[in-house]
Amino acid sequence: MIKNKTILLTGANGGLGQAFIKALVALEPKKLYCAARDTTTLTAFRDFHPSIEIVELDITSKDSISALKNHILELDILINNAGTNRNQRLFDTECTEVDINFKGTMSLTHAFFEMLQKRVL
Repeated sequence: MIKNKTILLTGANGGLGQAFIKALVALEPKKLYCAARDTTTLTAFRDFHPSIEIVELDITSKDSISALKNHILELDILINNAGTNRNQRLFDTECTEVDINFKGTMSLTHAFFEMLQKRVL
């Protein structure tokens, strides 16, 4: 199911993201876009497998999402792994968790929805 598919993995620089990278590469994807806000933490994966491409992405930035959408020409699978847990309350005056975990994830999914839909149908 993963073999020869094009995948975008967000939050690739975290512990779970790096575990995803290792597991997905073993399934032989055509292309694995590994996205993170800080790509310097992914330098070890640059030469890990030829299907890997490290890309910068801030899911809270519409400009960043748009730039990535213009870069990726085809996409079969989107793994929304980016997120944060700062132990904030939902109604705090500044709730970064909602911006990242909900709004950012929804914005990214919305941006790639048509591309993903075309691949399924």
